[in-house]
Amino acid sequence: MTLFHRFLLLLLALAVLILPVMAASGDPVISEPAVLLRGPYLTPAPGGITVNLRFDRPMGVTVVYRPAEKENQDAASEQSVSSPAATDHRVVLPDLLPGTGYRYRVIYGNGTTGDLSFLTCPSTGEPISFLVMGDTRDEPPLILQEERFGAVAARAADEPGVTFVVHTGDFVLDGDREEDWDRFFRTGGILLTNTTILPVRGNHDGSPDRFREVLGLPANYTFTCGDVTLAVLDSGDESWGDLPAQARWLEGELATGGPFRFGATHYPLYSSEEKHFGGWENLRETFAEVFSRQGVRAVFQGHVHLYERDSAGGVQYVTDARGGAPPYRLGERTIPEHRTSLSGTLGYTRVTVRSPSLPAGMEVIRVADISGETIHHLPPGTMIERVRLYRECGEGVGPLTPLRCRFRGILGEPPLADRIRLLLSR
Repeated sequence: MTLFHRFLLLLLALAVLILPVMAASGDPVISEPAVLLRGPYLTPAPGGITVNLRFDRPMGVTVVYRPAEKENQDAASEQSVSSPAATDHRVVLPDLLPGTGYRYRVIYGNGTTGDLSFLTCPSTGEPISFLVMGDTRDEPPLILQEERFGAVAARAADEPGVTFVVHTGDFVLDGDREEDWDRFFRTGGILLTNTTILPVRGNHDGSPDRFREVLGLPANYTFTCGDVTLAVLDSGDESWGDLPAQARWLEGELATGGPFRFGATHYPLYSSEEKHFGGWENLRETFAEVFSRQGVRAVFQGHVHLYERDSAGGVQYVTDARGGAPPYRLGERTIPEHRTSLSGTLGYTRVTVRSPSLPAGMEVIRVADISGETIHHLPPGTMIERVRLYRECGEGVGPLTPLRCRFRGILGEPPLADRIRLLLSR
């Protein structure tokens, strides 16, 4: 046996001795760094926030977090939650302080995310702001999420003091394709890593089970944050046989909600867009009276790729589906409930609640205009409109009835009544 062959046998013997020891120590032998495919992205959890992640291989993680105001203090102010080795993680951060900015980072294997942030729900009576956007799906190769949704996400990420984002559905083109979801989370990372997302299931997002598998939430749920209660409906075709049960559930949830009540659905109850003129009649017949009876300020809708605001029964129905999907055209006709609309734009809506004694405010942000395949980016702060969201005035007039409601029966329904209310509220 040559010296060379003896050397090879020695290396083989060493490998036989060393590898079992490494495996027993729990440290995997990794030839390449782990790849973080999705996340971190944040979703609500009872009493806390869930940090969601997906890797290309099983990997243990630790989420380290602390109030941002303690950033310059020692490590004793940090808390951490660990999760055992897996490809998918949903790490719940419990017992968070209300109305507090937090810094967090995720440590995994041989990597870390660096410092990220989120804002927790305030106590009741305190101000709160949230965003609404939808239909961020793409149609490669002509319509790319990186170009359109990327622009919306980047602008939205610059909005100060945002506690959560409502996404009105159609996150991706095909909810059954893993690569579509990977691309969505990668493109929206600048926003999704730093604020909680409240998802609504769209018709492109897969079945209710698939929706829950990806986003960790059922297709219909309620979320209360400070003075705001949001009721999310499942308007998908699969749910139509169960709409009366959803209506009963909705009535009960809203009846115990906060002073500022909102709804969210993918398919719109009202629409003037030419291909979906009138909106979804079955949803309107099932839910509209519940929204009106329970004093809902606004219902946020998607699916129709434009901005439209309609008013019915004291409720504003806001379709904001300008997240990047191909724009739809407005026809010459409008429904009687129509108040304003605009197509061919990218953007989102910002809602601000300052106090239970004041109306909520809504600013409709215009990020860019689209003409064919050309995207024209607009300066920050460009808006379509600014709206005040009042609570339903109710029946009858008494000594405590607000002035904006006293002349409602005389002046008639919107738009004239809307204009008078706006003038009297200034």
